[in-house]
Amino acid sequence: TVIVPEGVMPGDTFHVRLDNNQVMGVICPKDVHPGDQLLILEPGNYTPPLDPRAIAHWNARQLLHGMNEPSKKYSTASAEEEHKSTSLVEQAFWKILWPHLHLHGWVYSRTTEYNFGYIRFYPLHSHKLMAKKLQRLNVHYFDTIKGIVDWIVTMPKYGKVMEEFYAHIDQGRKKEMMATVLDAEDTDIMDEDAEASLGSNVSKSTTGTTASISEPA
Repeated sequence: TVIVPEGVMPGDTFHVRLDNNQVMGVICPKDVHPGDQLLILEPGNYTPPLDPRAIAHWNARQLLHGMNEPSKKYSTASAEEEHKSTSLVEQAFWKILWPHLHLHGWVYSRTTEYNFGYIRFYPLHSHKLMAKKLQRLNVHYFDTIKGIVDWIVTMPKYGKVMEEFYAHIDQGRKKEMMATVLDAEDTDIMDEDAEASLGSNVSKSTTGTTASISEPA
């Protein structure tokens, strides 16, 4: 990996020295600016060290960074339970929060040419007001739901939609808890039926054995 040098803009060519001391020219991709990190493939090596799907998966998890930390009360939650919780957060964001943000001028860009699936969210006009290299994370742009939530939580105009956002997550958790309880009850009933059936078979077997022993010689 290399860091894009100062003064380089998208479309410009800059040079990097490889491990074998060869110098290679690199064309700065679209939406990449000084300070950004690039993954460079050496000539003849056409296999990326990371599968694009793995990169996209990592970026999907990055979107939820900070929102899937279990509280002290539920610190023993399983990995599956934590995954369900984060899925609820993502669903609530796109279904409840994002449409409202979009109405207030927010936009987002998704990377498709490199760093696959990486998303940046911009408040009203912030992506047009200054050069990208001057933009600050969690001020002029955001790449996590938590960053957005922390930014807007004190703004009165977002108060109602924030309540709806958290209510949607809570309702989803309650539904999942209820489904878990019902599944556990069904399992208990099946276990009881199995035990009853086993007890019945044992009783029949014992009765048959006793009868055969009590017959006169």
